[in-house]
Parts: sequence; C-alpha cells; structure tokens
Amino acid sequence: MYKKVTEINKNFYNREAKNFSDTRKHAWAGWSKITEEINKTKKRGTINILDLGCGNGRFLDFLIENNIKAKYEGWDSSKEMLKQAIKKHKNIKNATFIEKDITKKNKINKKYQVIVLFGVAHHLKKRELLKALKYYQKYLECEGILVISFWQIYKFQRFNKLKVKKINNSSFLLKWQDTKSLRFYRAYKEKDIEEIKKALDTLKAIKEFNADGKEKKLNRYIIFKKTCDKM
Repeated sequence: MYKKVTEINKNFYNREAKNFSDTRKHAWAGWSKITEEINKTKKRGTINILDLGCGNGRFLDFLIENNIKAKYEGWDSSKEMLKQAIKKHKNIKNATFIEKDITKKNKINKKYQVIVLFGVAHHLKKRELLKALKYYQKYLECEGILVISFWQIYKFQRFNKLKVKKINNSSFLLKWQDTKSLRFYRAYKEKDIEEIKKALDTLKAIKEFNADGKEKKLNRYIIFKKTCDKM
C-alpha cells in the first residue's frame, strides 16, 4: 500500500508540476518565525541547509530575500518539480537541486546546520515519516536544527470539499483544482506529534507554533535542536 501511496504523490507532482508551482510563489508566514534559530546555527561563512521535499525551491527564495547566506541543497522525488526549481534558480550560486526519494536512506557524506521539511509530512505515513526523521537527524551538526511543518487542514471544514476518498480515519486522497489528479494526505494530530517528538532521541523540541492561512494556524511548526553529549 505504501508504495502505491508514494507513486500517487510522485505522479501528482510530475503531472501538475507547472500549475502547482505557479500557485506556490510566496513564502509562508511561518518561515519568518524560524529565521532567528537558523541564524543561530551559523558558525562561520555560510549555513549548510538541506530542504527535504523542496518542490520548486521557494524556501531558497525566502533565504535569499532575508539575506541568509546558505549553501542550499533541495531534494525532491518529482523530476518535473525539480525542473521548475532549476529553471527559477539557474543563476543562483551555492544552490543545488537533486532528485531523491527522501524516504530512502540516501548516502550523505556531510552534516548540515539546518534541515527542513515543509509541506512534506502529510504525504507520508507515520512509520515512514518517523523512519526518515530518525535517519536524517544523524546528519545534523551539534546545535543544528530540524524544522518540520504539519498541514492541519483536518481542523477546517472548508477543506472537506477536497477529500474524494477516505482511506482510514487519518488518511485521505485529495483532489487538485478541477483536475483528476489526486494527492495522499495523512493528518497528524496531537497524539501523533507527541509520539514523533519522543521517538527522536537526539533532537529536542525548542519551539512550537501555528502559522499560515487566513486563520494563521494552517500549519503546525516544530523546531528541533540537535543535542550532543559533551566529552
């Protein structure tokens, strides 16, 4: 079943890449609340940032607009979304976009000060999200941060019209505009989020907040900091 889910999402973004990218041009309001923690990770020169599920790379635009000097890597499983990202940022130095499935144990030969997952968690089943987070936490530097957002549309009735098929009490297939393309959505509620926080043994949640959308709480954000034992 999970393989089918990942294919549903990958097919969606490959099919709708141009239209989806055109509707994803602006920074999220919540990002402005994480800049202070990002800047704290800077030790010298630029900040190494890994954007998992980067889409069209608009988080890179936010970094540039806010004068955050970063060596940026964006990973995504959708080849077509990456084409949009590369087209937008072809003249940007210190930025790389790579086609990778973030649910797999991709070979990594360095560590990052910042790892972010925006608009990603709801596309993954809980066991796969946990597996990915446990893997990537190993590649954060000491005192580095991992920031994740959870799309809370289950809290708002106006999003019910998007649901076309219920898989179980927490998972649905969502439609996109007037197309036949579908996306997998997994709702992460308080119990799920607390389970995730407890499972990440080297990360400590240092800040949590809601932001985005007209209600200013469409996304739940958690900023984790990497804790390392001092010898």
